[in-house]
Amino acid sequence: MALRWVRGRFWRAAVAVIAVALLVAAARAQLGSDPTASSTISGQLFYTDPTDSTNHEIRLAFVEVWRCGVLCVPVFLGSTTTDMDGRFTFTWGQTDQDVWASVFSKASAAEVFCPVDSCPVPEDGKATFHHNLPKVHVIGSHDYGSQVVPSNPAPPYGADKAEAFRIYDSVVRAWLWIRDQVGIVVPSNTHVVRFVRPAYPTSIPT
Repeated sequence: MALRWVRGRFWRAAVAVIAVALLVAAARAQLGSDPTASSTISGQLFYTDPTDSTNHEIRLAFVEVWRCGVLCVPVFLGSTTTDMDGRFTFTWGQTDQDVWASVFSKASAAEVFCPVDSCPVPEDGKATFHHNLPKVHVIGSHDYGSQVVPSNPAPPYGADKAEAFRIYDSVVRAWLWIRDQVGIVVPSNTHVVRFVRPAYPTSIPT
């Protein structure tokens, strides 16, 4: 009787230990296989000018970084900005995860978004134009290399992402020219908002 009682207590304790171990493993899988490690993603971003098909750096633009949570529900990791060469780098304190970056036609002094009459259903529910980079599995680091927002001459929702980034770049260029000419620093709390309407007519005059 006593031996049976001891065995019962042993197995209950063993099951409890296994359950705790599984919970810890699941939590670590959610956070990354090594919670003390860190990861870095980087890349260089360009847009294709719809007027002449040339590529230009997406400068000083807002970049968000996301990861897959449970059932790949998006979990926000943080944000950064591109430099004058269109390059960005982001580091966070986890690893072994599926992540992606999104670049926005937005900075502290400029924002280009699509009005309701051109984009009745904004992509991802966000009115500011943005481009999602491919989802990648990161262990340690990942370099996207050169990523281009292509020009789409017949976008299905009426406005071209690349055209939005071209307008955004024009506004940023204007702020930089003012800074260089008169020494005024690009404001950190002013938004120059532009609306992007369909950039291409349904028929081209001959």
